[in-house]
Amino acid sequence: MTGALLLVVSAFWAFRTAWGVGYHRLADPREPIVTQATDPDVRYLPPFLRQVSQNRADHPDRLAIAVQRSLGPVPRWYLRDFTNVQLTEGSHPDLPAVALLAPTDPPPPGRIGQRVRLGRTWQWPGLSGPALVRWLLFRQAPGMTGLESILYVAGTISTGP
Repeated sequence: MTGALLLVVSAFWAFRTAWGVGYHRLADPREPIVTQATDPDVRYLPPFLRQVSQNRADHPDRLAIAVQRSLGPVPRWYLRDFTNVQLTEGSHPDLPAVALLAPTDPPPPGRIGQRVRLGRTWQWPGLSGPALVRWLLFRQAPGMTGLESILYVAGTISTGP
């Protein structure tokens, strides 16, 4: 009898933790199925870069963009429609006109930078004991930090005619 009860409870718990993960908790960076970033900055990045690409390359998705590898999959996911996205390890003078880099790297020469918040990061190794149980049951965890980047654009900005 106890085994049957444990099996039913386990089945309901598994269903609860798996059902609608990508739909009900879109803003939660701890969910592995989530593809939407937690911060609006990164969602506004593709439309902005489409305008820059249209102005500079006469096409909305052909602008050369460098993305630092250490920033993770979120910026690469949002820039997936651009045909010329390349990964870089950091700041160097040979970067294309647009580069998304970590704030700890020095700015490339001749670039104007704007901070872009990508979301929040969270790591498993920090959880144990009550914090791990709280995450497993309620998806609440301490120790989340913001993931920042800086978008650098080369050249001058026109203020109008």
